[in-house]
Amino acid sequence: MAEDNSFCGGCGQGVFLVDALAHPGPTARPPSVARVCVQCGAALTPGKRFCRTCGHAIDPAALVATTEGMPALVNDEPCPIPAGFAIEKAQVVASQAQDGPANVLTSPLKQVEEDSRLYASLSGDSRQKHPPAIIAVGLVAILAVVGLWIVIERRTLANKNVSASGVDQQAIALYDQGRFSEAFPLLDRACTDGSWRTCNDLGAMYDNGSGVEKDEPRAVALFTKTCDAGSAEGCGNLGTMYGNGMGVVKNVSRALALYSKSCDGGHALACRWLGDRYASGDGVIRDNSRAVAFLTKACDGSDAGGCGDLGVMYDNGSGVEKDKPRAVALYTKACDAGSADGCINLGRIYANGSGVGKDMSRAVALLTKACDAGSTDWCRDLGTMYLDGSGVGKDYFRAVALLTKACGAGSADGCSNLGRMYANGEGVGEDVSRAVALFTKACDAGSAGGCTNLGVSYLHGEGVARDESRAAALYSKACDGGHATGCGYLGLMYENGKGVVGDDSRAAALYSKGCDGGDPFSCTNLGAMYADGLGVVSDRAKARQLLAQSCRMSYQRGCDTLKEMHRQEVTGEVVGLKFFEN
Repeated sequence: MAEDNSFCGGCGQGVFLVDALAHPGPTARPPSVARVCVQCGAALTPGKRFCRTCGHAIDPAALVATTEGMPALVNDEPCPIPAGFAIEKAQVVASQAQDGPANVLTSPLKQVEEDSRLYASLSGDSRQKHPPAIIAVGLVAILAVVGLWIVIERRTLANKNVSASGVDQQAIALYDQGRFSEAFPLLDRACTDGSWRTCNDLGAMYDNGSGVEKDEPRAVALFTKTCDAGSAEGCGNLGTMYGNGMGVVKNVSRALALYSKSCDGGHALACRWLGDRYASGDGVIRDNSRAVAFLTKACDGSDAGGCGDLGVMYDNGSGVEKDKPRAVALYTKACDAGSADGCINLGRIYANGSGVGKDMSRAVALLTKACDAGSTDWCRDLGTMYLDGSGVGKDYFRAVALLTKACGAGSADGCSNLGRMYANGEGVGEDVSRAVALFTKACDAGSAGGCTNLGVSYLHGEGVARDESRAAALYSKACDGGHATGCGYLGLMYENGKGVVGDDSRAAALYSKGCDGGDPFSCTNLGAMYADGLGVVSDRAKARQLLAQSCRMSYQRGCDTLKEMHRQEVTGEVVGLKFFEN
């Protein structure tokens, strides 16, 4: 290829040098020639400035005037020639054409430096005899060789980068598909070559133990590397490690500083983390106004969770004036962007009719979306709604599907409610052994309701040997765990002296606790004790109040007991109201 041609960095085809060196010769091109690729017509990137004497690349913006009127670099490295000698060249001034370059210097800059010293050593008269225009002709050839050396190095680097980019893309694709074992060697290679994105993904693999043995200190090292390289995401992940004391000594202040750096760098998720910490007062002084500011930034950065959490602030009037319509809009945005929590909160609003018109169909649709997005709790709650017919028509088959999904995903209460369906043969064939296994799993995993249901199995000997003491112990565990019905059932054990020593006062206290927790069974039995004066001072007015409360909760036994109390008062036949069993 001709000396005045070079190559396009995009397609590799020959291009004309527009910024041709100002020297005589048949190969010089006029400046009016368009700087475009002769093959693809793409415009070329404007070139840098190069010093004819030292060969140093000089950005035009980096040239400043010195007291001698000579240009110098911003870093104070002097340039010994007038500014007029800093000339524009094309980004690529030569290439390895098919014929190959001739007489390539091992270190072309060294030759340039020698010629520079020679020129500088000339006396003033000698310089008149050898004006810069003449010397420039000789320097043209040297600069061409310099350019050739530069392009060779650039092409070598470019080839390496293209290869690395290909590895990056393949590694990231495998990582995103969850094919961690296949992604690992490629990520490791790309990270070693300096790709911060792959280093970040590699750190996440070590953090989670995905495809590799869990190694939190290694994850910290990788996140540190990416953060130091300027990755906002890497800084955010490193902040999480410090905030939770994973792989490093816990340091909340360090975590907050890293989150702040990450947020400032445009990582919306880090802004949300900061907002949530200020909202909860976790490691910082609680500041709802600052929380709103960070969550707003997260939401504006398209973080769905940030929009949802900001919606909570508007919903509750925390840090901002309470604004239900604004909360609905933010929940909607979060839900549409894939936030399960956003769908849950929006569904709750539609179910309660707060801020919008009550719409159970819309609520169920949103909760279904949240369940499909992986919200285990809402698969459980939606399944329970179908099981009990709460807000929706009863649908045992739908309930079984949802509760099975919730239980399989680790929902203890989901397992408990699924056990109920097996115990009663609702939507599935009756299987008390399967029910006991599910109740046991639920109770062991922390479901207070599961402990209550398991207690019922032991009390009646369904799927297990009858054991009243074991039943009482399970009811006690359930009650301590906050399950109101468990308190009521334990109260009945004390009232009847089954599995425990009978104690009416203890029974009344447990019924009271259960009733306060919203259990109509407990309210009914406590009302009966007040009517009969068992364990408490007789108070028929209190009894009526409790029985009416139970009846309003649609508990038929509460309504029947209230009627019986009224009948006895009318007829004078007072035989007592204690006749309930669980």
